[in-house]
Amino acid sequence: MANKYTEAQKRATLKYQEDKVKIQILVTPEQREQYKAHAESKGTNLTQLIIELLNNDVKNTRVKKFENGVKEAFKNVSSIKITDKEDAN
Repeated sequence: MANKYTEAQKRATLKYQEDKVKIQILVTPEQREQYKAHAESKGTNLTQLIIELLNNDVKNTRVKKFENGVKEAFKNVSSIKITDKEDAN
C-alpha cells in the first residue's frame, strides 16, 4: 500500500517551507554514507546533525569573542576581588 500524501499535508509542508531556504553541499557517495551512519549512531539524521554542528560552532565562536573581549577589557587589571552581597555587609 502506497503512502498517500494528502492535500492537507501538502499545504502544511508548503507553509512550513515558506520562511526556509535550502543549503546544499556536494560530497562523494562514500562521504555521505559515512556522515549518515555517524548521524544515525548519534540517534539523529544527517540534516539535524549538520544543523546542530553549525549551531554549536556559531555559539562557540560567540563565546570565544566574548571571552576575548572580556580579557581585552581587563588586560591591565592585576587582580579582582569578587564578594557576595552578604559578605559586603
